[in-house]
Amino acid sequence: MGPLKRNGPDALADAAPGQKQITYGLNSTRPPLKWKRVLRAFYQGETLNRFEAERFLHDHCLHSTVSAIQAKGVTILRKTERVPGFMGIPTECCRYRIAPESLQRARELLGPTNPPPDTPNAPEAHHVA
Repeated sequence: MGPLKRNGPDALADAAPGQKQITYGLNSTRPPLKWKRVLRAFYQGETLNRFEAERFLHDHCLHSTVSAIQAKGVTILRKTERVPGFMGIPTECCRYRIAPESLQRARELLGPTNPPPDTPNAPEAHHVA
């Protein structure tokens, strides 16, 4: 699974060819709320750290968005990882993913205009690169 891609009338930026497509509301004329963009990515099996969330979903404070999602009854799991930071110096951050037992709640929150993906949170799903 590659980096996230948004397209259609509610796209915020173009992504490179071959990137994973995230779909939003079928006839939406307004961009989805930030917490819904992030929840949708988690629901589709993505895992994100703060740098990926900023780059692909335009979320500059993923930890706060995750907190808001959890307040809505969705369990988000965390794992600490080291990634290259400024000038290649390693820095620690959290990688977030949805807990399997929260998929139903996530689907309820995403609503009827957000059809479920073919295989939500598939075990073979990989994080965005």
